[in-house]
Amino acid sequence: MSINIASFTMADGRKNNSGTLGNKGGRPPKSDEIALIERLSPMDDIALEALRIGVESRDYNFVKLFMEYRFGKPNMKIEHSGEVGIMWNETKTYDTDEK
Repeated sequence: MSINIASFTMADGRKNNSGTLGNKGGRPPKSDEIALIERLSPMDDIALEALRIGVESRDYNFVKLFMEYRFGKPNMKIEHSGEVGIMWNETKTYDTDEK
C-alpha cells in the first residue's frame, strides 16, 4: 500500500498554508539599529543631564540605573543542595479484580 503525498491534505488546511518569507521573529537589520542610534544621538546630553539630576536627588531608580551601567549588574547566585524533592500522590482510579 502506498500513500500519494501530493494528494494528502490535513484537516486544518496545511496544504494551503503559504507560510512566510524570512525570519519574522529574528533580530532586526543592523541598518535599523544604526538609524535609531542616529535619531537618538542628539538627545545624549539631555539624557545624561536627567540621569545626573536623578542621581543627585538620590532617587533609587536613577542610582540603580547608574550603578548597573557603571559597574554592571551583580551576578545572581542560586543555591542548590543537589536534592530534588518530588512528591508522588497516586490515587486509584480503576477497579480490578485480581485473584
